[in-house]
Amino acid sequence: PLPRQERVPRQWSGQQQRQQSCSTCSEDSAVSFAGNPRDDIFNQLTGSEYESLIAFSVNDAGLADFPINSLANWEQALNANYIAFIQLFPPPKLEAIAYLDGFTDTPPARYGIVTVHRGAATPRDVMQYKVGPLVNGRVDTANAVVETMLNDNELPWSRRGNYYSAERFYFDKINSDAAKLKDLLRATTGYCYGTSDCGFTDNIYIHTAGNIATTDDKRVTTVMFFLSPSGKDYGSPFLMPIPLRFDMIEDPDQDPRFWETINFEYCYQGPYNSADELMAAYNQPGFVLCDVPSNNLDWTLTDTVTPVRADSTIKEPFSYDPSGKRYSIQSATSRRKLQETEMGDQETDYDLSKWHISNYFMRNPSGLASPPKNEKSEKGNTNRNLQFDGADGTGHKVSWLGWSFHVASDYMHGLVIRDLSFKGERLAYELSFQEYFASYSAAGSSAHVFYFDSNWEIGRYSKLKAGVDCPADATFLPLIQYNGISAEVSSNLLCIFEQPYGESMWRHGFGRRVEGIPRTALQIRVVSTMGNYDYIPTMSLMADGVMEMKLEAAGYLQGGYSIKDDLGVPNPEIPPFGARVRDNVVGLLHDHVIGVKADLDVGGLENTLVVGSIEYGTYEEALGTPATWRAQDGAKYMNWTQIETETGVSAKDHSTILVTSPNKNSWGSNKSYELVFESTIPRQVYPQNHPIGSNVAWQYSNVAITRQKDEERYCSFPSNFNIGTRGIPSFDLNYFQQGDDKVVEEDLVFWIMFGVQHYPKAEDIPLVSNFGSGFILKPRNMYDRAAFEDLSDNYGSKPPACVAPSVVDS
Repeated sequence: PLPRQERVPRQWSGQQQRQQSCSTCSEDSAVSFAGNPRDDIFNQLTGSEYESLIAFSVNDAGLADFPINSLANWEQALNANYIAFIQLFPPPKLEAIAYLDGFTDTPPARYGIVTVHRGAATPRDVMQYKVGPLVNGRVDTANAVVETMLNDNELPWSRRGNYYSAERFYFDKINSDAAKLKDLLRATTGYCYGTSDCGFTDNIYIHTAGNIATTDDKRVTTVMFFLSPSGKDYGSPFLMPIPLRFDMIEDPDQDPRFWETINFEYCYQGPYNSADELMAAYNQPGFVLCDVPSNNLDWTLTDTVTPVRADSTIKEPFSYDPSGKRYSIQSATSRRKLQETEMGDQETDYDLSKWHISNYFMRNPSGLASPPKNEKSEKGNTNRNLQFDGADGTGHKVSWLGWSFHVASDYMHGLVIRDLSFKGERLAYELSFQEYFASYSAAGSSAHVFYFDSNWEIGRYSKLKAGVDCPADATFLPLIQYNGISAEVSSNLLCIFEQPYGESMWRHGFGRRVEGIPRTALQIRVVSTMGNYDYIPTMSLMADGVMEMKLEAAGYLQGGYSIKDDLGVPNPEIPPFGARVRDNVVGLLHDHVIGVKADLDVGGLENTLVVGSIEYGTYEEALGTPATWRAQDGAKYMNWTQIETETGVSAKDHSTILVTSPNKNSWGSNKSYELVFESTIPRQVYPQNHPIGSNVAWQYSNVAITRQKDEERYCSFPSNFNIGTRGIPSFDLNYFQQGDDKVVEEDLVFWIMFGVQHYPKAEDIPLVSNFGSGFILKPRNMYDRAAFEDLSDNYGSKPPACVAPSVVDS
C-alpha cells in the first residue's frame, strides 16, 4: 500500500505581491441599462407581502392555524392546518405581455400561492390557494380573493413534502428503535445512537427518504444510518454508510411513538420484522457482523495532501474588465449601499410573537432525524443578511450587448429568467428550473433511494465564494430568502459576469492577415447545496444570439455498504450497481435529471416544433420526384417532420430540433431557434408504470410540448414523496397533454429534460470533479445574416492602464 501522506489545511500559498503603481480597474458598469423597466412585475414576493400573506391566511381567511415552523408537537403536525410554503403567483402571460409591450399601463395584479397542509381536513390533504391582490406590500383585505387551486385530496396527505419543522415530531420511534440497536451499532462502528452513553446523536447520522411503497393512503419512510464522527471536520456522512436500514409506516391518527417499523436489514441479512427481532438474531450464533472502520477517516477530508504538486502554488489566471463592465443591472440593491444586519431583525407590522421559530432550521436540507455533527450549523453558515427595504433581492433586470432579461428565484424550484430578449425580439417569456431529481441504484442497505430536491428548497442558495464560484470581479447580488414567517435579503447568492472563452467567436485567415472577434459570454449563476451534492445552474448568453442553460453537480457521492473482499464472500452487486471506492464502500450508480420549463416565443407567440433527421437515399426518396437529369442518384438530405400533437421527442432520435415561427426572414426561411443538447440522457430508464415513473412524466423525453396555459405552472410538486400509481394532475405532464390541443403555430411551452447517469469511480473520492449537462438555443434563420456582424472589432484598442481587482473572500 502507498504510505499515508501528511495532510495540511488548505491555505493561500505562493501569492505574489504586485506593485500598484496605477489605480485599480473600475468595477462599475461602463454602459447604460437597455432592458425593459416594466420587468419589475416578475419580482418575487417582498418581505411585507410574504408576512401579509401569512397574517391574512391565518387571521382573516382562516386557511391555516399557523405557519409550519410554529408547530409545537406531533398533535399539531398531524391534525392542524399549517402553511407549508408560499410562492409568487405568476402573472397571466397575456396580461403581462400587454403591460411589458406598452399596450396597457396597468400591470397585472399580484397574488401569492399559499400551500397548506390540511391535517384538520377529512381526509387530510394538501391544498394550494391563490390569495391577493397584493397592493403596496399587503393583501388588499377590502378586495381580497381566495381561490382553491387544487381539488380536494388531489394531493393526498401521504404525498406531502417531508419538511423538518413537521418531520422532527415523528422521530421518537426512529430514535427509540436506534437505541434498541445500540449494541449492534457499537459492534459495527464503535459508536451508538440515542442514549446518554452514546452521546445521544453524536457520531451516528440518521437519514430519511421516501419509500416506493408509499401510496395515496400510506406513507412509508426509509430510515438509513451513516457514520458522522464528531470532533473533526470529516467529509460528508454520505461517504460512510452503515449497513443498517428499516422502514417506518405513518399512521396520522396515532402517536408517532407507536408507528410501525418494519423491514429491518443489516449487512445483507433480513428483513426482520422489528428492532427486537434483529437484536435477537444478532445474539444468535451464525449472525454475520460487518465492520465500518472509524479509526481512520482522513480519506474523506478535502485538505490538500503533501507534497503539494509542483508549480500549483502559483496563483491561477483570472479575468477582469479593464474598461468597465459591458453589462448593466437595474435593481434596488445596485443603486445604494445596503446596511448589514442579523437574520430576523426586520421590523414587521404583524404580531408574530405567538409563532414559535424552531432553533433548528425550518426545513432540514438533508431530511435528517438529527443534524450531522460535521456540518456547520445554520447560524454559523448563514449568509450576510441585509436590512430589508423595498424590493431588494426580489429580482434584477439585466442588459448586455443586445440581450435583456429579468432574473429572480422561486424559493422552491430555483432560478427563473423572464422576458429574455435579443436585439429587441422576445425569445423566451419564461425559462425556469422545475426540479433537480436523483435516483440511486441498489447496493447494501441504502437501496433504491430517490430525491426530488425541490422538497428541500432549490432556491435556498449557498453563499458564493469570489474567485471559486465566480470571478472575483463578478457582480454579486442579493436574493430574498424566506424562513417560514418572514423574509431576509441575503447577499452574494447570485453572480453575473462576462467571461472570455479564450477562443474566437468567428475568424478567418486571409493570406497573412487574420480577422476575427473573441468569444465572450454573460454568465448568470447561483449554487444550491442539497445535502451531499451542490448544484450549479448557469445561464450563458453570447453576442451572436446563442443561449445556453446547463447545470453542474459538485460535492459528495452517496455511498452504499459493500462487503469487503477479505471476508471471502463475493459481492455480486459490484460492478452492476456501482464501483468500489473503499474497502467497504461502493459508489452507487445514480442519475441527475433536471427539468426546465421553457415558454419560448420565437419570432412571436405562434410556434411549431419541427424535427429533422439526416438520411441517405435517392433523389426521389428525398423529394418524392425522380431525378431524370442526374448521372448518380444518391444524396444525403434532411428529412423534416412537423410535430402535430402534444407529445415528447428525444434528442437521440433526431439530428435537429427546431422551434419555428410562421414569420420568415428575407430569404423565405422560417425564423427559428434550434435546440441542441449536451451529453444528455434521452429518457428515464424506469418504466412509466413504476411508482416513481408515474410521477415524473417530464423525464421521458428531452422536449415535451404543450399549449401554453397559465394554470400549468410547474411539472413537479415540492415533495420527496412524489410516489404512487398516478401523478398529481396539477403538476403532471401526462395530464397537461391529455387534451387534443392544437400545437401548430400556437403559443407553446417546452418542458425540457436533460441529465446524466453517474457511474462512480475511485477518482470521485473525496469529492467529485464537477460534471453536468445542459442545452443550447441557437438562432437558425432568425436573421438575414450573422447576428455578430454589428459587434465592434476591438483588437487594436488598448485597455486603460490599471490593476486588476484583488481576489478576496467575500
